[in-house]
Amino acid sequence: MEDNIIIGQIALYKMSIQLPTENLTKLVISPLSAHPMYFRRDITTALINAGLTQAQKTGYKAAFWCEGPNFYRKLGFSATYHYDIYHVKDNLAKWYMVKELVRVFLNTVSGIIDIE
Repeated sequence: MEDNIIIGQIALYKMSIQLPTENLTKLVISPLSAHPMYFRRDITTALINAGLTQAQKTGYKAAFWCEGPNFYRKLGFSATYHYDIYHVKDNLAKWYMVKELVRVFLNTVSGIIDIE
């Protein structure tokens, strides 16, 4: 908050990956926004980095994002299908992305995500 204006916000919420033997709980980042007066000041990047740092500290091993593949690739996200994790409506959804918070964690995970 600056001059009593909320300049940005981020929300992280739980979601499940349906595995053959269980459901795996992970985080989804959404919504994410910055006040128009503060565009191009790395507000959203700072919010994402702070959110992912907190998520990792609380034990989460991966975070998912839906949309904007060009921007989020720069932050270390990649399409979920690279990890054999597919969106229920689109197996090759380039817009559904993930970032490992613990290195190689997703190498042993595959499943279906049913979230918009």
